Amino acid sequence: MIDRTVSPRCISYYARSVNDRIHIVCAANESYAIGLAVTIRSLLMHLASHQAIQITILDTGIRDNTREKLLASWQYSCAEISFQKTDLASVNHLPLSNGMQSSVYVPLVIADLIDSDRVLYLDADLIIHADISPLWSTNIGSAPLGAVQDISVSTPYFNSGVMVLNLKEWRRNAITQQSLSYAQRYPEKIQWWDQDVLNAVLQHTWQPLDPRWNVTVESAYLHRWEPKSNAKERTERLVQSAWITHCLGRWKPWIHKSLHPKTSLFFDYLQHTAISCAM
Repeated sequence: MIDRTVSPRCISYYARSVNDRIHIVCAANESYAIGLAVTIRSLLMHLASHQAIQITILDTGIRDNTREKLLASWQYSCAEISFQKTDLASVNHLPLSNGMQSSVYVPLVIADLIDSDRVLYLDADLIIHADISPLWSTNIGSAPLGAVQDISVSTPYFNSGVMVLNLKEWRRNAITQQSLSYAQRYPEKIQWWDQDVLNAVLQHTWQPLDPRWNVTVESAYLHRWEPKSNAKERTERLVQSAWITHCLGRWKPWIHKSLHPKTSLFFDYLQHTAISCAM
Protein backbone atom coordinates (compact mmCIF):
# COMPACT_ATOMS: atom_id res chain seq x y z
CA MET A 1 0.00 0.00 0.00
CA ILE A 2 1.01 3.61 -0.56
CA ASP A 3 1.63 5.68 2.56
CA ARG A 4 2.72 8.99 1.02
CA THR A 5 0.45 11.90 0.18
CA VAL A 6 0.98 14.96 -1.95
CA SER A 7 1.48 17.93 0.35
CA PRO A 8 2.04 21.67 -0.23
CA ARG A 9 5.79 21.80 0.22
CA CYS A 10 6.83 24.57 -2.16
CA ILE A 11 7.28 27.91 -0.38
CA SER A 12 8.21 30.10 -3.31
CA TYR A 13 7.37 28.40 -6.61
CA TYR A 14 6.86 31.52 -8.68
CA ALA A 15 10.14 33.00 -7.48
CA ARG A 16 12.04 30.14 -9.03
CA SER A 17 13.85 30.44 -12.33
CA VAL A 18 12.21 28.66 -15.24
CA ASN A 19 15.46 26.71 -15.58
CA ASP A 20 14.84 25.14 -12.16
CA ARG A 21 11.57 23.60 -13.25
CA ILE A 22 11.12 20.11 -14.55
CA HIS A 23 8.92 20.32 -17.64
CA ILE A 24 6.77 17.22 -18.16
CA VAL A 25 4.74 16.65 -21.33
CA CYS A 26 2.08 13.94 -21.64
CA ALA A 27 -0.56 13.30 -24.28
CA ALA A 28 -3.91 11.65 -23.63
CA ASN A 29 -7.52 11.31 -24.71
CA GLU A 30 -10.53 10.22 -22.64
CA SER A 31 -9.62 6.53 -22.93
CA TYR A 32 -6.23 7.14 -21.30
CA ALA A 33 -7.37 9.63 -18.66
CA ILE A 34 -7.38 6.96 -15.95
CA GLY A 35 -3.81 5.97 -16.81
CA LEU A 36 -2.78 9.62 -16.97
CA ALA A 37 -4.27 10.19 -13.50
CA VAL A 38 -1.99 7.54 -12.00
CA THR A 39 1.06 8.50 -14.05
CA ILE A 40 1.03 12.08 -12.77
CA ARG A 41 -0.19 11.24 -9.27
CA SER A 42 2.60 8.70 -8.74
CA LEU A 43 5.10 11.19 -10.14
CA LEU A 44 4.02 13.92 -7.72
CA MET A 45 3.97 11.59 -4.74
CA HIS A 46 7.66 10.81 -5.23
CA LEU A 47 8.86 14.22 -6.35
CA ALA A 48 11.67 15.79 -4.34
CA SER A 49 10.56 18.29 -1.72
CA HIS A 50 10.26 21.85 -3.06
CA GLN A 51 10.97 20.77 -6.65
CA ALA A 52 9.14 23.08 -9.06
CA ILE A 53 7.48 21.34 -11.97
CA GLN A 54 5.57 22.34 -15.07
CA ILE A 55 3.18 19.75 -16.51
CA THR A 56 1.66 20.18 -19.95
CA ILE A 57 -1.07 17.76 -21.00
CA LEU A 58 -1.54 17.63 -24.76
CA ASP A 59 -5.30 17.06 -24.78
CA THR A 60 -6.46 15.01 -27.75
CA GLY A 61 -10.01 14.48 -26.49
CA ILE A 62 -10.50 14.67 -22.72
CA ARG A 63 -13.96 15.62 -21.47
CA ASP A 64 -14.35 18.81 -19.47
CA ASN A 65 -15.53 17.05 -16.31
CA THR A 66 -12.69 14.53 -16.56
CA ARG A 67 -10.21 17.38 -16.89
CA GLU A 68 -11.57 18.92 -13.67
CA LYS A 69 -11.18 15.60 -11.85
CA LEU A 70 -7.62 15.22 -13.07
CA LEU A 71 -6.69 18.66 -11.79
CA ALA A 72 -8.30 17.83 -8.45
CA SER A 73 -6.16 14.68 -8.34
CA TRP A 74 -2.87 16.52 -8.74
CA GLN A 75 -2.90 19.09 -5.94
CA TYR A 76 0.69 20.14 -5.44
CA SER A 77 1.68 23.72 -4.77
CA CYS A 78 4.96 23.46 -6.69
CA ALA A 79 3.22 22.35 -9.87
CA GLU A 80 1.98 24.46 -12.75
CA ILE A 81 -0.42 22.25 -14.72
CA SER A 82 -2.04 23.10 -18.02
CA PHE A 83 -4.12 21.31 -20.63
CA GLN A 84 -3.43 22.22 -24.23
CA LYS A 85 -6.04 21.30 -26.83
CA THR A 86 -4.10 19.53 -29.56
CA ASP A 87 -5.09 19.44 -33.21
CA LEU A 88 -4.12 16.17 -34.87
CA ALA A 89 -4.32 17.50 -38.44
CA SER A 90 -0.57 17.14 -38.95
CA VAL A 91 -0.59 13.42 -38.09
CA ASN A 92 -4.09 12.13 -38.89
CA HIS A 93 -2.98 10.88 -42.31
CA LEU A 94 -0.24 8.64 -40.93
CA PRO A 95 -0.60 4.82 -41.00
CA LEU A 96 -2.48 3.14 -38.15
CA SER A 97 -3.18 -0.44 -37.12
CA ASN A 98 -4.64 -2.51 -34.27
CA GLY A 99 -7.33 0.07 -33.53
CA MET A 100 -4.87 2.82 -32.62
CA GLN A 101 -5.78 6.49 -33.10
CA SER A 102 -3.80 9.32 -34.66
CA SER A 103 -2.92 10.64 -31.19
CA VAL A 104 -0.27 7.90 -30.98
CA TYR A 105 1.87 10.10 -33.26
CA VAL A 106 1.76 13.20 -31.04
CA PRO A 107 5.36 12.67 -29.80
CA LEU A 108 6.56 13.35 -33.34
CA VAL A 109 5.27 16.94 -33.23
CA ILE A 110 6.00 18.00 -29.64
CA ALA A 111 8.67 20.44 -30.80
CA ASP A 112 5.96 22.30 -32.75
CA LEU A 113 3.54 22.32 -29.81
CA ILE A 114 5.76 23.17 -26.83
CA ASP A 115 7.75 26.39 -26.42
CA SER A 116 10.65 24.89 -24.47
CA ASP A 117 14.15 23.68 -25.28
CA ARG A 118 13.97 20.59 -23.08
CA VAL A 119 11.07 18.46 -21.87
CA LEU A 120 10.54 15.06 -20.31
CA TYR A 121 7.91 13.17 -22.31
CA LEU A 122 5.93 10.50 -20.46
CA ASP A 123 3.33 8.08 -21.81
CA ALA A 124 0.01 7.91 -19.97
CA ASP A 125 0.40 4.29 -18.83
CA LEU A 126 3.25 4.57 -16.34
CA ILE A 127 3.61 3.93 -12.62
CA ILE A 128 6.43 6.03 -11.19
CA HIS A 129 8.25 4.69 -8.14
CA ALA A 130 11.02 7.27 -7.66
CA ASP A 131 11.84 10.96 -7.81
CA ILE A 132 12.18 11.87 -11.50
CA SER A 133 14.55 14.78 -10.80
CA PRO A 134 17.67 12.70 -11.64
CA LEU A 135 16.07 11.64 -14.92
CA TRP A 136 15.38 15.27 -15.77
CA SER A 137 19.00 16.15 -14.96
CA THR A 138 20.48 13.41 -17.14
CA ASN A 139 23.03 14.80 -19.56
CA ILE A 140 22.17 13.64 -23.08
CA GLY A 141 24.67 15.98 -24.73
CA SER A 142 23.71 17.05 -28.23
CA ALA A 143 21.47 14.04 -28.84
CA PRO A 144 17.89 14.91 -29.86
CA LEU A 145 16.58 12.52 -27.22
CA GLY A 146 17.50 10.14 -24.45
CA ALA A 147 15.50 6.94 -24.02
CA VAL A 148 15.72 3.37 -22.74
CA GLN A 149 16.74 0.49 -24.96
CA ASP A 150 13.73 -1.75 -25.64
CA ILE A 151 14.35 -4.91 -23.63
CA SER A 152 12.76 -7.22 -26.21
CA VAL A 153 14.91 -6.00 -29.13
CA SER A 154 18.57 -6.96 -29.48
CA THR A 155 19.56 -4.21 -31.92
CA PRO A 156 19.78 -0.55 -30.82
CA TYR A 157 16.09 0.39 -30.56
CA PHE A 158 14.48 2.53 -27.88
CA ASN A 159 11.04 2.53 -26.30
CA SER A 160 9.36 5.92 -26.74
CA GLY A 161 7.27 5.83 -23.56
CA VAL A 162 9.83 7.80 -21.53
CA MET A 163 12.01 10.30 -23.37
CA VAL A 164 14.21 13.23 -22.41
CA LEU A 165 13.76 15.52 -25.42
CA ASN A 166 16.33 18.07 -26.48
CA LEU A 167 13.89 20.19 -28.49
CA LYS A 168 16.52 22.77 -29.41
CA GLU A 169 18.52 20.07 -31.20
CA TRP A 170 15.29 18.53 -32.48
CA ARG A 171 14.30 21.76 -34.22
CA ARG A 172 17.83 22.41 -35.50
CA ASN A 173 17.78 19.03 -37.25
CA ALA A 174 14.13 19.27 -38.41
CA ILE A 175 13.30 15.96 -36.71
CA THR A 176 9.55 16.59 -36.93
CA GLN A 177 9.68 17.10 -40.67
CA GLN A 178 11.95 14.07 -41.14
CA SER A 179 9.61 11.92 -39.04
CA LEU A 180 6.42 12.90 -40.85
CA SER A 181 8.11 12.36 -44.18
CA TYR A 182 9.38 8.91 -43.17
CA ALA A 183 5.94 7.81 -41.94
CA GLN A 184 4.35 8.84 -45.23
CA ARG A 185 7.04 7.26 -47.43
CA TYR A 186 7.43 3.93 -45.63
CA PRO A 187 4.06 2.94 -44.09
CA GLU A 188 4.86 -0.74 -44.63
CA LYS A 189 7.79 -0.46 -42.21
CA ILE A 190 5.71 0.91 -39.34
CA GLN A 191 4.40 -1.50 -36.72
CA TRP A 192 4.82 0.48 -33.50
CA TRP A 193 3.83 3.90 -34.87
CA ASP A 194 5.76 6.88 -33.42
CA GLN A 195 8.33 4.55 -31.89
CA ASP A 196 9.28 2.92 -35.20
CA VAL A 197 9.40 6.30 -36.94
CA LEU A 198 11.68 7.89 -34.34
CA ASN A 199 13.99 4.89 -34.26
CA ALA A 200 14.33 5.00 -38.04
CA VAL A 201 14.99 8.73 -38.15
CA LEU A 202 17.26 8.89 -35.11
CA GLN A 203 19.23 5.67 -35.46
CA HIS A 204 22.71 6.01 -33.90
CA THR A 205 21.95 9.56 -32.65
CA TRP A 206 19.88 8.90 -29.51
CA GLN A 207 21.35 8.66 -26.01
CA PRO A 208 20.63 5.49 -23.96
CA LEU A 209 19.24 6.05 -20.46
CA ASP A 210 19.45 3.89 -17.36
CA PRO A 211 17.00 1.00 -18.05
CA ARG A 212 15.35 1.47 -14.66
CA TRP A 213 13.64 4.59 -16.06
CA ASN A 214 11.37 2.55 -18.35
CA VAL A 215 10.86 -1.04 -17.27
CA THR A 216 8.61 -2.98 -19.62
CA VAL A 217 9.58 -6.48 -18.52
CA GLU A 218 6.24 -7.44 -16.97
CA SER A 219 4.28 -6.28 -20.00
CA ALA A 220 6.71 -8.13 -22.27
CA TYR A 221 6.14 -11.33 -20.30
CA LEU A 222 2.40 -10.99 -20.90
CA HIS A 223 3.13 -10.88 -24.62
CA ARG A 224 5.07 -14.15 -24.33
CA TRP A 225 8.52 -12.64 -24.48
CA GLU A 226 11.23 -14.44 -22.53
CA PRO A 227 14.75 -13.20 -21.77
CA LYS A 228 17.74 -15.22 -22.86
CA SER A 229 18.80 -17.79 -20.27
CA ASN A 230 21.92 -15.82 -19.31
CA ALA A 231 19.86 -12.66 -18.77
CA LYS A 232 16.98 -13.96 -16.64
CA GLU A 233 18.50 -13.02 -13.29
CA ARG A 234 19.43 -9.54 -14.52
CA THR A 235 15.93 -9.09 -15.95
CA GLU A 236 14.27 -10.01 -12.67
CA ARG A 237 16.53 -7.57 -10.80
CA LEU A 238 15.41 -4.87 -13.22
CA VAL A 239 11.76 -5.49 -12.32
CA GLN A 240 12.56 -5.23 -8.61
CA SER A 241 14.62 -2.04 -8.99
CA ALA A 242 12.36 -0.22 -11.45
CA TRP A 243 12.07 3.56 -11.11
CA ILE A 244 9.27 3.62 -13.70
CA THR A 245 7.06 0.69 -14.69
CA HIS A 246 5.62 1.01 -18.19
CA CYS A 247 2.35 -0.89 -18.63
CA LEU A 248 2.55 -1.10 -22.39
CA GLY A 249 0.46 -3.29 -24.64
CA ARG A 250 -3.12 -4.42 -24.24
CA TRP A 251 -2.89 -5.48 -20.57
CA LYS A 252 -3.44 -2.05 -19.03
CA PRO A 253 -4.08 -2.27 -15.26
CA TRP A 254 -7.42 -0.47 -15.67
CA ILE A 255 -8.70 -3.02 -18.21
CA HIS A 256 -11.20 -5.51 -16.74
CA LYS A 257 -9.46 -8.64 -15.46
CA SER A 258 -6.03 -7.27 -16.35
CA LEU A 259 -3.19 -9.73 -15.84
CA HIS A 260 -0.55 -7.08 -15.30
CA PRO A 261 1.35 -7.75 -12.04
CA LYS A 262 1.22 -4.08 -11.04
CA THR A 263 -2.58 -3.86 -11.24
CA SER A 264 -3.05 -3.70 -7.45
CA LEU A 265 -0.41 -0.99 -7.13
CA PHE A 266 -2.10 0.95 -9.93
CA PHE A 267 -5.38 0.95 -8.01
CA ASP A 268 -3.60 1.94 -4.81
CA TYR A 269 -2.52 5.11 -6.60
CA LEU A 270 -5.91 5.55 -8.26
CA GLN A 271 -7.53 5.69 -4.82
CA HIS A 272 -5.57 8.93 -4.25
CA THR A 273 -7.19 10.56 -7.28
CA ALA A 274 -10.67 11.88 -8.12
CA ILE A 275 -10.92 9.52 -11.10
CA SER A 276 -13.25 6.54 -10.90
CA CYS A 277 -12.23 3.10 -12.14
CA ALA A 278 -15.70 2.87 -13.70
CA MET A 279 -15.05 5.59 -16.26
